[in-house]
Amino acid sequence: MKHILIKIRKFLLTKAAIWIALSIGLALFSKFIVPNILATLEDHFLTLLATSLVLNIVLIALLWFIYKRSQFKLKYGLYWNKKKKPYCPNCKIPITVDKSGAQDYHCKKCQNSYTLKNKAGSIITPEQALAEL
Repeated sequence: MKHILIKIRKFLLTKAAIWIALSIGLALFSKFIVPNILATLEDHFLTLLATSLVLNIVLIALLWFIYKRSQFKLKYGLYWNKKKKPYCPNCKIPITVDKSGAQDYHCKKCQNSYTLKNKAGSIITPEQALAEL
């Protein structure tokens, strides 16, 4: 699902950028190439064109912000959301601490177990990871 959303965002950003370029090109063409046509047009056309340009810039900025914002942060070999809940690095679904007494996280979907390791490669406990997030 996230892959599809990324493709949609890229498509919309591309189309919005093309629309802005065409709007600017039309404005420049109308102003410098065909001044007689510009003189006969009503003032509302330029207002509409300027409004369209501003709205397109706002749309691109919004889509860029949404595209750049990440839902998860990768740390200790797992993904973590903003509420410090761990997610499987393969499935990106919530995972839980293994009940067998080990300090590992276990994914029920892909059946993988994950040991938390810091940058130096040392094993850390879930409590230490949560404290450092």
